[in-house]
Amino acid sequence: MSQESVASVEPVPTRVRGRRSALFGVCVAFLGGAGFGAVSGFFVGRAEEARAEGSGEELAQLRWLATEASEDELVAQAWGFLLQVNCNYREDEVLWRGVDRLVHALPARAADKETRRIARFAEQVIQGAQEGRPNEAAVLLRVLGGVQ
Repeated sequence: MSQESVASVEPVPTRVRGRRSALFGVCVAFLGGAGFGAVSGFFVGRAEEARAEGSGEELAQLRWLATEASEDELVAQAWGFLLQVNCNYREDEVLWRGVDRLVHALPARAADKETRRIARFAEQVIQGAQEGRPNEAAVLLRVLGGVQ
């Protein structure tokens, strides 16, 4: 009888190896990466929304500067204005009208060293956006040629 009890004992199952475990590992890695990407994307999107909501007043100020401010005030704030156009608002048509106003205001002040620096920076901003605005860029770069 003792032999029967030994023979009826079932073997201990071994771990699954091979293709199934590799496929399982790949699936777990994919789902983990997808989950992490979804969470990261959500938070990046929220940060962009918050930045866009917070920039409404700043954009309104820049548009006012581009269209309604005096040329003296526009030239006085040219560094910040051009920096914002270059970094954050490359596609804003109203701000590009301000760049046009600024560029046409600079030749009258060409004797000033600071104005020549502003003109060089404006030239870099315009060249950076030249692909999307080739005609405007050519005209503005010709006007800036008289400043330097």
